[in-house]
Amino acid sequence: MGELALKKERIDWIDIAKGIGIILVVMGHLAAEDQDLKRFIYCFHMPLFFFISGIVFNIKNIKFKKFFIKKFKSVYLPYAVFLSADYLVGFVLAIKKYGLSVSLIKDITVSFIKNITGTNVPSGGGVHSECSSMVSVRAVFF
Repeated sequence: MGELALKKERIDWIDIAKGIGIILVVMGHLAAEDQDLKRFIYCFHMPLFFFISGIVFNIKNIKFKKFFIKKFKSVYLPYAVFLSADYLVGFVLAIKKYGLSVSLIKDITVSFIKNITGTNVPSGGGVHSECSSMVSVRAVFF
């Protein structure tokens, strides 16, 4: 296998922790009405995945350039493609609803650039404030 291949033996407590994390992700998405539960779950479910990833990550014999290119292709490119498609559809729908204007083009362009670069973190926080930056450019390194 490649340099980033995981060991074949399984560690039970890591599998259990990942399972709990997955259940919490589902519960967080289903808890639309209960904002307190959603905030509680969102406080730690993503850090749990990062923590587990760090435990099972094997850095031996990994060349940074090869690692970066692999992560860029597997994480950032799909993100950029789907984000672009999402913005294109949103742009077309916004033109149909509001008409074409310089303000609309500016707002959508600024929003797209902030999302694609991972700098679109709302100043007021909120439940998803960490998501847009984590999933984009910086996620290539995890």
